[in-house]
Amino acid sequence: MAENDFETRLGPLLRQTANDIPSDADVTPRVHSRLYAPSRQWLPRWSGAAASMVVVVALLVGTLAFFQSHGAAPVDANQIVLHVDGVDANATLTVVRYHFTAPASFIYSPLDDTLFDALGNSYFDMSGSGSSQGGQIADFGPLPPEALQGRQTLTMTIHMIAVMSKTLTPEHVNATDTVVSGSWRVSFDVTPVPGTSVSLNSAAQTHSGLTIQALRADVAPNSANLPEGLRVVVKLSGLTPGTLPSFDTSNNSPEGGPTESACPGASGGTSSPNDGQVLLSNGDGTQLQPAFVIQLTAAGATTGLTPVPLDGTAELELIFCVQLQAPVALTFGPVPAATAGGASHVIAGPWVFPLPVG
Repeated sequence: MAENDFETRLGPLLRQTANDIPSDADVTPRVHSRLYAPSRQWLPRWSGAAASMVVVVALLVGTLAFFQSHGAAPVDANQIVLHVDGVDANATLTVVRYHFTAPASFIYSPLDDTLFDALGNSYFDMSGSGSSQGGQIADFGPLPPEALQGRQTLTMTIHMIAVMSKTLTPEHVNATDTVVSGSWRVSFDVTPVPGTSVSLNSAAQTHSGLTIQALRADVAPNSANLPEGLRVVVKLSGLTPGTLPSFDTSNNSPEGGPTESACPGASGGTSSPNDGQVLLSNGDGTQLQPAFVIQLTAAGATTGLTPVPLDGTAELELIFCVQLQAPVALTFGPVPAATAGGASHVIAGPWVFPLPVG
């Protein structure tokens, strides 16, 4: 995407975000949950940060050589600088490790960020973690198969930063803690870990008007910084427009039944009767729920779950971090079929797709 195009798209979004933020909201509990999480425990990213703040909108570009810690120019009175320390990417995850520096001794925690590639495709921020020592990790959706075959230039922008006192504890709130808005932007190169991509020839299966088809399986090999994993792209048809194509994700213990994904960012979620069930059956006898479910837009960008469009279809990426062992199969069902009015009935299925991986 051209520089001017990026700024043209991002500026209105930032202004709208500022307009939507209530003046009396408090983000302290959200920041607490991020900063006081155990090491390497990843927490879902907050999609709508809110706080009393002064909005500073600027677009200044910093550059970064791969795995060097050059920083984006500061764009606020606190002189906060963003530094990217390392990047890893495969067929299941795009992980960015970074930290902030500033003259004042505070804890800086991001509240809103985006990731784009050189073509302007966006990648969904699935989860993130941070520590009181300053290290931050952002876990974005994976690059498409063609982008995994060579070096890529990515751009991460952070739009809001919580400025927290280092004396802060989970039981103490400093009245001077605040949120600063701006645009801290760094471009960097990453060489992904390539894997194998398999187009699936399995036929679409239909039960009670709901059609599911497995389109592609991408295998991510084990590497130094990312675990082995699998991405499966599926298409659902016959959904009710305006509803969410939601499925359970898990970080349950691996002791029988649906097991934990090894994805470092997988925080799981509470099961809801409105969520469908999908399991990956591995050749070692384990069954896993996906660590993440990502929706693909018509343009191929990744996003969180959004309402089903008028054509009643949705393409999803199901992310599993697992050491594959044949035979491997993907099973859907039961799946609640919600109506636009909120009523639902359960379609038992099952939809079963053997996968030629492992």
